Amino acid sequence: MTTIKVIAKAGTKCPKEGNPREYITDTVAEDVPISIYYLRLINDGSLEREKEPEGHALPVQESGVKPEPPDPKNGDTVASVQKKGGKS
Repeated sequence: MTTIKVIAKAGTKCPKEGNPREYITDTVAEDVPISIYYLRLINDGSLEREKEPEGHALPVQESGVKPEPPDPKNGDTVASVQKKGGKS
Protein backbone atom coordinates (compact mmCIF):
# COMPACT_ATOMS: atom_id res chain seq x y z
CA MET A 1 0.00 0.00 0.00
CA THR A 2 1.24 3.45 -0.87
CA THR A 3 1.86 5.83 2.01
CA ILE A 4 2.40 9.54 2.54
CA LYS A 5 4.15 11.37 5.37
CA VAL A 6 1.88 13.74 7.31
CA ILE A 7 2.06 15.93 10.39
CA ALA A 8 -0.73 17.66 12.33
CA LYS A 9 -1.23 21.40 11.99
CA ALA A 10 0.73 23.33 14.63
CA GLY A 11 -0.93 23.13 18.06
CA THR A 12 -3.31 20.29 17.11
CA LYS A 13 -3.51 16.52 16.97
CA CYS A 14 -5.60 14.23 14.75
CA PRO A 15 -6.95 10.78 15.57
CA LYS A 16 -5.56 7.92 13.51
CA GLU A 17 -7.81 6.01 11.15
CA GLY A 18 -9.10 2.85 12.81
CA ASN A 19 -7.67 3.78 16.22
CA PRO A 20 -9.17 7.05 17.50
CA ARG A 21 -7.27 6.87 20.80
CA GLU A 22 -3.91 7.23 19.02
CA TYR A 23 -3.01 10.57 17.50
CA ILE A 24 -0.86 12.16 14.82
CA THR A 25 0.77 15.13 16.55
CA ASP A 26 2.45 18.32 15.42
CA THR A 27 5.89 17.14 16.56
CA VAL A 28 6.73 14.08 14.43
CA ALA A 29 5.66 13.29 10.86
CA GLU A 30 4.18 9.82 10.37
CA ASP A 31 3.69 7.53 7.40
CA VAL A 32 0.01 6.85 6.80
CA PRO A 33 -1.79 4.97 4.03
CA ILE A 34 -3.31 7.08 1.28
CA SER A 35 -6.99 6.77 2.18
CA ILE A 36 -10.10 8.91 1.95
CA TYR A 37 -9.85 9.59 5.70
CA TYR A 38 -6.34 11.07 5.56
CA LEU A 39 -6.93 12.88 2.26
CA ARG A 40 -9.98 14.57 3.83
CA LEU A 41 -7.92 15.68 6.84
CA ILE A 42 -5.25 17.08 4.50
CA ASN A 43 -7.92 18.84 2.44
CA ASP A 44 -9.53 20.51 5.47
CA GLY A 45 -6.14 21.62 6.84
CA SER A 46 -6.00 19.40 9.93
CA LEU A 47 -3.02 17.49 8.51
CA GLU A 48 -0.19 18.73 6.32
CA ARG A 49 1.96 16.66 3.98
CA GLU A 50 5.59 16.72 5.00
CA LYS A 51 7.65 18.57 2.42
CA GLU A 52 10.09 16.50 0.36
CA PRO A 53 13.78 17.32 0.87
CA GLU A 54 15.46 19.57 -1.71
CA GLY A 55 16.58 17.78 -4.85
CA HIS A 56 14.15 14.89 -4.35
CA ALA A 57 13.28 13.20 -7.64
CA LEU A 58 9.87 13.66 -9.24
CA PRO A 59 7.46 10.83 -8.48
CA VAL A 60 7.38 8.14 -11.14
CA GLN A 61 4.02 7.29 -12.67
CA GLU A 62 2.74 3.75 -12.19
CA SER A 63 3.74 2.94 -15.77
CA GLY A 64 7.34 3.63 -14.74
CA VAL A 65 7.69 6.59 -17.11
CA LYS A 66 8.60 10.01 -15.72
CA PRO A 67 6.35 12.79 -17.01
CA GLU A 68 8.16 15.20 -19.30
CA PRO A 69 7.61 18.93 -18.80
CA PRO A 70 6.12 20.91 -21.68
CA ASP A 71 8.72 22.37 -24.07
CA PRO A 72 7.53 25.78 -25.31
CA LYS A 73 10.23 25.71 -28.04
CA ASN A 74 8.35 22.83 -29.67
CA GLY A 75 4.96 24.50 -29.19
CA ASP A 76 4.08 22.13 -26.35
CA THR A 77 1.53 23.12 -23.75
CA VAL A 78 0.54 21.22 -20.62
CA ALA A 79 -2.61 19.97 -22.40
CA SER A 80 -0.72 18.78 -25.49
CA VAL A 81 1.83 16.88 -23.39
CA GLN A 82 -0.96 15.20 -21.40
CA LYS A 83 -2.68 14.11 -24.65
CA LYS A 84 0.59 12.55 -25.83
CA GLY A 85 0.90 10.59 -22.58
CA GLY A 86 3.76 12.64 -21.19
CA LYS A 87 6.09 12.16 -24.16
CA SER A 88 7.28 14.96 -26.46
